Amino acid sequence: MNQPFNEFSKISEIVTEFPKASDLFKTYRIDFCCGGNRPLIEVIEEKKLSKD
Repeated sequence: MNQPFNEFSKISEIVTEFPKASDLFKTYRIDFCCGGNRPLIEVIEEKKLSKD
């Protein structure tokens, strides 16, 4: 199965494609608006979250 995004996808692109992802990002206090131009992996590492 082909994943629609990966850890190098931009946060804003993920929310644009999957609007409900914003709920998850809000839960983890991840900025997907003004700070959404960051790759997912950068935010995962900053928040010390698991890639899985």
